[in-house]
Amino acid sequence: MPRYNPAAIEPRWQKHWEEAKTFRCPEMPEGEKLYVLDMFPYPSGSGLHVGHPEGYTATDIVCRYNRMLGKSVLHPMGFDAFGLPAEEYAIKTNTPPRESTERNIETFTRQLKMLGFSYDWDRELATTDVSYFRWTQWIFLVLHDTWFDPEQQQGRPIAELPIPDSIREQGDAAVASYRDEFRLAYQSDELVNWCPALGTVLANEEIIDGKSERGGFPCVRRPLRQWMLKITEYADRLIDDLEGALGHHQSVLRGTGLEDLEDELLLGEGLRIRDLLLLGKLHQLVRGHLLERSKVVVVVLGEVVLALCLLFQFLQLVLELFIRGNGSGGQGDCGRAVATTSTTALTAASTSLAGTHRAGVPLLEEPV
Repeated sequence: MPRYNPAAIEPRWQKHWEEAKTFRCPEMPEGEKLYVLDMFPYPSGSGLHVGHPEGYTATDIVCRYNRMLGKSVLHPMGFDAFGLPAEEYAIKTNTPPRESTERNIETFTRQLKMLGFSYDWDRELATTDVSYFRWTQWIFLVLHDTWFDPEQQQGRPIAELPIPDSIREQGDAAVASYRDEFRLAYQSDELVNWCPALGTVLANEEIIDGKSERGGFPCVRRPLRQWMLKITEYADRLIDDLEGALGHHQSVLRGTGLEDLEDELLLGEGLRIRDLLLLGKLHQLVRGHLLERSKVVVVVLGEVVLALCLLFQFLQLVLELFIRGNGSGGQGDCGRAVATTSTTALTAASTSLAGTHRAGVPLLEEPV
């Protein structure tokens, strides 16, 4: 059997794939179809890092496998190109951000092709493409010109919003202000994380110990008028559409062991998530649009109890192993001790969490 020489084999086949458009999905595919979408990377100047191909390899395996089953697979690639790093780089180097971004995209594309992923490169896009963000801007304009009619359960043009006579009597300014309160895209004063040095708002995960993750600049909490979207207006519509598509939202829970918890999970104005944190099934609910109310009640105490139990049991285990190491205990005893400790910790945390829930104590309420 000839030896595999990647330096000779990979470039030859990658060139063939690109010229023959081997992985291009037809505009109107026939038969069974599959759409596989990766999370688009941010094209930094440093190029790909090891975390990129780690996830992309998994999705590429899925795509190649399903192609061999005869399915039409759409597997595109793109670049989430807007970002604070591009702005900072442009300021420091006096380089237009489009130039540096497009140069970085070329580097990322070359590296991704060298890895041999089966992307449909004819459908490549970047969020900085005018042909792309013109549609995101259009969506915003539609939202701004729309209000949600709870009776019809659908959006309607803001011009069709019924105006009370008492508001009309106050003049055009009062009518305009009244309409602004019902727009799906509206302005509101909200507390944000402001970084004076960077001149921008940062997300919570971009701040470490009160300073920006990028640059280490101090940040402050301050009110800022910004654009908001009324996502919760569609709460009932989402759950109704889900029931129409699946017959019942218990279908989402089928196979998770949580089928009997439906009445306890859906609590009118909120959602109580109890043993899901331990069972790792939260993503099942998110995919099922069950997080649909104006506020979500999350049982964070369960995680705290679990962490404390695991820490206590770990310390107990270390002490026990130390004693056994100076006594007659063997490796088998240690293995049994680890299994017993893990089971005890999980059981204790689960029991504590379930007991708190059954007592009807709202552990944490936070508006969405």
